[in-house]
Amino acid sequence: MWPYASEAEALEDALRLSRGMTYKAAAAGLDLGGGKTVLLGDPHADKSEALFRRLGQFVDTLSGKYITAEDVGVSPEDMVQVRRETAHVTGLPESHGGGGNPSPVTAYGVYLGMKACAKVRAPKVSAARSCLCRASGTLADIWLLIWSRKTPGSRWPTSMSRPWRKWPRNTAWG
Repeated sequence: MWPYASEAEALEDALRLSRGMTYKAAAAGLDLGGGKTVLLGDPHADKSEALFRRLGQFVDTLSGKYITAEDVGVSPEDMVQVRRETAHVTGLPESHGGGGNPSPVTAYGVYLGMKACAKVRAPKVSAARSCLCRASGTLADIWLLIWSRKTPGSRWPTSMSRPWRKWPRNTAWG
C-alpha cells in the first residue's frame, strides 16, 4: 500500500514490480509467473477491513492463479482480512498459521545475494569489503543487525540507537 500520485503511477509500479517477480521466479527455477498487487492509499490512514476483504474477493476470482502476500505498507495482520475471503494468501501472522513478517528472510536473502555478487566481481578483494546500498523500514533494521554481526532481538547500545543520524529513522546505508 502506497500513496501513489495517480492510478497511472500505481499501474506503472505494479508492472515494474511484477517484471521483477518474473525475473526472480525464473532465476530461482520456479515455474511461476510474476504477479504483484499494489494498493493505492496511505497505509497510515486508508487501511480498512473492507479494503482488504475486497482484495481477497478479487484474488479469489483468479482461482489460485495468483497468490497475494504481505508487502510494503501492509502487515501480516492485514492479510488476516484477505484470508477471510480467499485461501490464496500468504504472509499471515504465526498465530493464524502463517510465517509472519517475511522481511527478515528477504533482508537475509538480499545480503547473501550481495555477498555472492561481490565474490564474483571482486574475488581478490580482502574480506573487509564495503558497499553502498539503501534500505528503509524493517529491512534497514535487519541489515543493520546483519552488518554489525548482532543477532536478531539484540539491542543497539544507546550511543548507536540511530547509527547514521543524518538519515531518517530506519534508514540504513551499509
